Amino acid sequence: MRGSDFMELRAFELVARNLSFSKAAQDIGMSRAALSHIVKNLETRLGISLLRRTTRSVALTDAGRELLERLSPALHGLVNAVENVDRFRLQPAGRVRILCSRLAAALYLDAIFPSFAMAQPDVALDIHVSDAPGDHVSLGFDAAIQAEGQLDRDMIGLKLADGCDQILVASPAYLHSAGHPIQPSDLEHHRCLIVGPNPGQRNACWELLKDNRSASVEISGPLSINDHDLAMNAAIRGMGIALLPEPLVALPIAESKLARVLHGYAGREPAMYLCYTKQANPTLAFRSFIGFVSEYRKSSLLNM
Repeated sequence: MRGSDFMELRAFELVARNLSFSKAAQDIGMSRAALSHIVKNLETRLGISLLRRTTRSVALTDAGRELLERLSPALHGLVNAVENVDRFRLQPAGRVRILCSRLAAALYLDAIFPSFAMAQPDVALDIHVSDAPGDHVSLGFDAAIQAEGQLDRDMIGLKLADGCDQILVASPAYLHSAGHPIQPSDLEHHRCLIVGPNPGQRNACWELLKDNRSASVEISGPLSINDHDLAMNAAIRGMGIALLPEPLVALPIAESKLARVLHGYAGREPAMYLCYTKQANPTLAFRSFIGFVSEYRKSSLLNM
């Protein structure tokens, strides 16, 4: 349907419902003459009279009455649909869909959920947690949380947090049994837990830094896994030494479930960004989420 078709039908419906060109013209916000011309165009296009006009009254023909009965519900549905969509422009409402890795969800989004839900109760967050690579736009997401270096050039990146240290940890029971490594090369003789995107590895290389000096260590162990939480739990249960983000293991260390190994040596997690495409007319819900995350970042609540 062309826009002019809709306008003709809308004009006819208003005149037919009011049985008055003057009242209908006032409702639609145009002159009586312009409205009469639009209705006349519709009758000409259909090849049939829809209204009987006199200088003092307007009446429906049988064809006009039939058209009005069928047309009114459909037009009202269209008008209501447009008005319902308009609420997304007037106030934040609807859904914001985010794609992120499991680690990003645990370190960053978990801190945002409650505060954003309180600030914008009419906006729902749909969070899809996956470590599988994918284009969030083609998958139907509004934004994705990606590590520094993974941002496409045409993406806008909102920094969530600076990169954090990865530290070496093990359970007190494991260290009591296997002993404490004294230097990085000692890790080659320990059971190490490998965390990475490709489970199945039995060997890996850990890049460690201390006082701007680097050390590369070839390690192996009984577990290769792509989930940081499960790796942490495995370390707590004494399976070996793990290299994990410091914020993730802060509580188990405080509770003496884990102990640091090789103090001063650490790896580095990259900074994380909320990435999204530049849109001509983003929803108010999405704009409110971006604004909230930006202010949250500025308040340093997300800084690690």
